[in-house]
Amino acid sequence: MTDLESKFLTTQVVRENGSIATVLNTDPFTNAVTASCQLLDSVLKSRLSIRLNDTEHDKFPGHTVFQISATLTRILIEFFDPVDWSERRVVAQGFTPTEKKSIQRSYLQDRLRKFWQNSGDSKFSNRVWIYDDEGGITGSPPLFAEESSDAFATTLNGWFDTEMQRRDRVRVVFNSETRLVLKYFYSSKVSILADNEQYFHLDHLVPVDWWKTFLAKLGPNYGAPFNAIGNLCLMTSSDNLTKGSKLPIPWFEERSTSFGESDPAGRDRFLERCNGWYFLVDRSLFAYPLEEGDLSGVGLNDVEAFVLVSRYLEDQSKERWRVIVDQLISELF
Repeated sequence: MTDLESKFLTTQVVRENGSIATVLNTDPFTNAVTASCQLLDSVLKSRLSIRLNDTEHDKFPGHTVFQISATLTRILIEFFDPVDWSERRVVAQGFTPTEKKSIQRSYLQDRLRKFWQNSGDSKFSNRVWIYDDEGGITGSPPLFAEESSDAFATTLNGWFDTEMQRRDRVRVVFNSETRLVLKYFYSSKVSILADNEQYFHLDHLVPVDWWKTFLAKLGPNYGAPFNAIGNLCLMTSSDNLTKGSKLPIPWFEERSTSFGESDPAGRDRFLERCNGWYFLVDRSLFAYPLEEGDLSGVGLNDVEAFVLVSRYLEDQSKERWRVIVDQLISELF
């Protein structure tokens, strides 16, 4: 240990027997770590704190210890000198807007790519440090690096394409990546007050019951990605209560006329939610060719009906996904 390191990182204490011992002084380090945690929390909280439907499955966001530890360590050495843990950047000033966006992008991309799955010390070290030819180390720049929106979109679209390969036959618990993307998308739409005072539901736009009935008629070898993000939206409890298991267009027509002339403001707010929260795209994409009454004509291994309906789900999902990606790019770049 150098004289400088000894000065800042150790302190002398008197033992009970009167002897003097040199011990590690953790206060500067503890303070630096605490400040770094607060910095990271300030950046991610705006994206992750939205409750969605506030279930038990949402209490842990799904990141690994390595992912958070690497990000936290990178922030620690960005703001503090590892020798004496003094500030080398003003913590009170926080991150620049560019850095905030970079951290939020990195967190989302790592999760969707499963970058930290089965990770170890070497991946952690490479994310935090750069080693030069002379044996020195400096903080690794990727956390705050500029990148193209095309590369970001490629990561998002790769995850979406994988999700669209699902062959669901029943309702399933939404995976943590789906919930994460929804948090990012809806975090700029739902105010903190609304998130605290209202209850929301993650709704299947084309209901699970409809899909289960349709697929049951086709036989056990058929499935569709109706639990994927292209068929999901965050819906207020009042709207969700009226929707139930109704198909989206009949529900929309019934709900929009229910306000009547006495509540035009309520109807306008409902239309805003439909456009910005629920459908996101032209409602005609939800006009599935087989309404509830037509399912009686679907038979075992009816490939034509399956292909037709699957195409509607695919088109609906891709168009809604394009809206989601465009919004995330506009907010994170």
